[in-house]
Amino acid sequence: MSLRCPRFQHRSGAMLFAPTALLIVLAVLPGPVAATVAEPRVFGKPPTGEALQTLRRYIHETAREEQVDAFELDALPRLESNYVNALGAAGELSPFQIMPDQAKRLFQLPDASYLWDIRVSTRVAARLWRHGLSLWRAEFAAAGSNTCLRRAGWKGPLTQAAFGAMVWNYGRTAAILRHAANLRLARLPTSVCEYAVRFERSLREVRRLGAP
Repeated sequence: MSLRCPRFQHRSGAMLFAPTALLIVLAVLPGPVAATVAEPRVFGKPPTGEALQTLRRYIHETAREEQVDAFELDALPRLESNYVNALGAAGELSPFQIMPDQAKRLFQLPDASYLWDIRVSTRVAARLWRHGLSLWRAEFAAAGSNTCLRRAGWKGPLTQAAFGAMVWNYGRTAAILRHAANLRLARLPTSVCEYAVRFERSLREVRRLGAP
């Protein structure tokens, strides 16, 4: 099913919407990536009702096309911005709060403003997410006993989805775990461990909501 992309407005009233004719070719991701998270400066209220359902349907449709878990992709904008097409305090854009320089560097994106188009930002987010998951190793499950994660409230083995969220939040996560002599003592930033716990909570929430 083809979905119309929701439109969002800047405070000035200008439409934050890339040209309809935009054709974007996304490049193969070359290495670890991350999206820095900060409190977003929103340009509107969180979508509700049919607007929220339309956005979530588009996220799920894109996830299926990109072969990633739809609920995992859905959990990101719920956590990052409560689905608001927002400008973050550190310059992040879109409901997914993607760093513009990162998107321009890793993809054939002519200008960062294209991230205001939900079709573009969702596609970029899906491919960033898929790349983060590709860095997973089965032995990383033992990082669930990591001191930092335990302090943040994590329980049980580390899941691949939570690992993906940690990479999304901090690009060096995979390298830290890969080079750690003892995963329990791997020196992870507190904010990254807390993000993993918050992501799992967001994931449970969207799964409870069910498919849009």
